[in-house]
Amino acid sequence: EFYDIEDYRNKTEFLAKAYAYQLYFNFKRKNRYKGGKTPVDILKENGSNVSPQVFNLLPVILDDFVHDFISTCL
Repeated sequence: EFYDIEDYRNKTEFLAKAYAYQLYFNFKRKNRYKGGKTPVDILKENGSNVSPQVFNLLPVILDDFVHDFISTCL
Protein backbone atom coordinates (compact mmCIF):
# COMPACT_ATOMS: atom_id res chain seq x y z
CA GLU A 1 0.00 0.00 0.00
CA PHE A 2 2.60 2.54 1.09
CA TYR A 3 4.82 2.16 -1.94
CA ASP A 4 1.90 2.54 -4.34
CA ILE A 5 0.71 5.91 -3.00
CA GLU A 6 3.80 7.77 -1.82
CA ASP A 7 6.53 9.62 -3.69
CA TYR A 8 9.76 10.72 -2.06
CA ARG A 9 12.82 12.68 -3.13
CA ASN A 10 15.52 11.17 -0.94
CA LYS A 11 16.24 8.60 1.74
CA THR A 12 15.43 10.97 4.62
CA GLU A 13 12.02 11.78 3.18
CA PHE A 14 11.38 8.09 2.47
CA LEU A 15 12.20 7.09 6.05
CA ALA A 16 10.00 9.88 7.47
CA LYS A 17 7.04 8.84 5.32
CA ALA A 18 7.61 5.16 6.05
CA TYR A 19 7.63 5.90 9.79
CA ALA A 20 4.42 7.95 9.53
CA TYR A 21 2.74 5.13 7.61
CA GLN A 22 3.92 2.56 10.13
CA LEU A 23 2.40 4.60 12.98
CA TYR A 24 -0.86 4.92 11.04
CA PHE A 25 -0.90 1.21 10.20
CA ASN A 26 -0.26 0.02 13.77
CA PHE A 27 -2.21 2.62 15.77
CA LYS A 28 -5.03 3.96 13.57
CA ARG A 29 -5.79 1.74 10.55
CA LYS A 30 -8.63 -0.64 11.26
CA ASN A 31 -8.25 -4.05 9.60
CA ARG A 32 -11.52 -5.51 8.35
CA TYR A 33 -10.04 -9.03 8.45
CA LYS A 34 -9.31 -8.56 12.14
CA GLY A 35 -12.79 -7.39 13.09
CA GLY A 36 -12.12 -3.71 12.40
CA LYS A 37 -9.30 -3.59 14.94
CA THR A 38 -5.83 -2.11 14.82
CA PRO A 39 -2.78 -4.11 15.95
CA VAL A 40 -2.78 -2.04 19.16
CA ASP A 41 -6.47 -2.85 19.75
CA ILE A 42 -5.72 -6.56 19.38
CA LEU A 43 -2.75 -6.32 21.74
CA LYS A 44 -4.86 -4.62 24.42
CA GLU A 45 -7.83 -6.92 23.87
CA ASN A 46 -5.68 -9.99 24.50
CA GLY A 47 -4.65 -8.63 27.89
CA SER A 48 -1.01 -8.54 26.94
CA ASN A 49 1.55 -6.96 29.25
CA VAL A 50 3.51 -5.85 26.18
CA SER A 51 3.56 -2.08 25.75
CA PRO A 52 1.86 -0.74 22.62
CA GLN A 53 5.11 1.13 22.03
CA VAL A 54 6.44 -2.13 20.61
CA PHE A 55 4.71 -0.96 17.41
CA ASN A 56 6.59 2.37 17.48
CA LEU A 57 9.67 1.24 15.58
CA LEU A 58 11.80 3.43 13.35
CA PRO A 59 12.17 2.00 9.85
CA VAL A 60 15.66 1.12 8.67
CA ILE A 61 17.22 0.49 5.29
CA LEU A 62 18.58 -3.04 5.63
CA ASP A 63 21.00 -2.51 2.76
CA ASP A 64 22.81 -0.02 5.02
CA PHE A 65 23.74 -2.91 7.33
CA VAL A 66 24.40 -5.76 4.91
CA HIS A 67 28.20 -5.43 5.14
CA ASP A 68 28.06 -5.54 8.96
CA PHE A 69 25.87 -8.64 8.83
CA ILE A 70 28.05 -10.45 6.31
CA SER A 71 31.25 -9.67 8.21
CA THR A 72 29.81 -11.15 11.44
CA CYS A 73 28.75 -14.34 9.63
CA LEU A 74 32.19 -15.12 8.25
